[in-house]
Amino acid sequence: MAIISQFSFYVNAHSQELRGKFVSHTGKVELTVVYETGDRFTVSMADFTSKITGLMEQNIVDEGLRQWILPSFTTTTEDDVVAASIVMMGTLQAYFEYGPQICCGIPSVTLLGEKEDYEEMLRRVERLCEYGEEPAEFCKGLVPVLTGMVRTFEEGEERKEVKRFWETICDYQGGSGMDHYSGWVTAFCFWDDKGKRIKRFWENNAVDGKDIPGGFSKVPLKIDDNGEEIDAKMLVGSVAIVCSSSGKMSVAAPDYSLGYGTERKEMVGLDSMQPQIGWFVYENEAALGPIYDWRAAYRQLLEDRRLRSFLRNSSDEGRAEAVNTLST
Repeated sequence: MAIISQFSFYVNAHSQELRGKFVSHTGKVELTVVYETGDRFTVSMADFTSKITGLMEQNIVDEGLRQWILPSFTTTTEDDVVAASIVMMGTLQAYFEYGPQICCGIPSVTLLGEKEDYEEMLRRVERLCEYGEEPAEFCKGLVPVLTGMVRTFEEGEERKEVKRFWETICDYQGGSGMDHYSGWVTAFCFWDDKGKRIKRFWENNAVDGKDIPGGFSKVPLKIDDNGEEIDAKMLVGSVAIVCSSSGKMSVAAPDYSLGYGTERKEMVGLDSMQPQIGWFVYENEAALGPIYDWRAAYRQLLEDRRLRSFLRNSSDEGRAEAVNTLST
């Protein structure tokens, strides 16, 4: 490290004289590593510096420079390689500009089922148009979404149009006490649970976060349980999120308990989410009577314990008073 640091000082002091030794371009070439998810706290500097020096190797005249600078000794650790990579970046900073570009978004999407399933859904939503003006408009918003899913099967995720489709699934804008969401996911937010059309904002059809409806329905039931009539309801819909692991290595968020910016190593963890469809049957709230106040009951229990303790440690007169209190 001491040797390459010294060399870095020299190169930076004579960058124009030595330009031809390192690069053939004029000015500075911008080298960027794109991360499709995460933030500045979760980007792995080990990954970033490795990729940057790889890009540098493609843009310098001396193909062996990277191998010459980066250590590969028997005692070399990952931290040693990262440190040397940063020194290499600093050595050639007169010829390059560096930076990670972190994009918010979904790193990957898995469409379950087959192309024919989505084509069938596309055919079925057309029937909505038979039920009135609003259902027809609802259908109009769903068609491009389902068409985009069909195209994902047909053209593959690497096609520019397909990637753009998934990049526009959802966008968040906050301010003035409101959280607005836009993107094609709002096509599934046309009515609230009362059947009233949800208000849209601006030209991008944004929806206020508090107006996003639940993805479930309720059905009233009258259950005859061996002669006992029970008022109940059935709830069905997207009731949970299932987290699972793809088995791929990923970088965990930094562990700040070990010091600011300290990164955890790559690991296999929960990195995938999938909506869970389910249903419940529960007794109607009105049939249960007054809602039991657990806090009040707990306070009463504590008070009773204090009184019983008082009974054990007080005079006969005090016991009589405590008994009257308990009975009331």
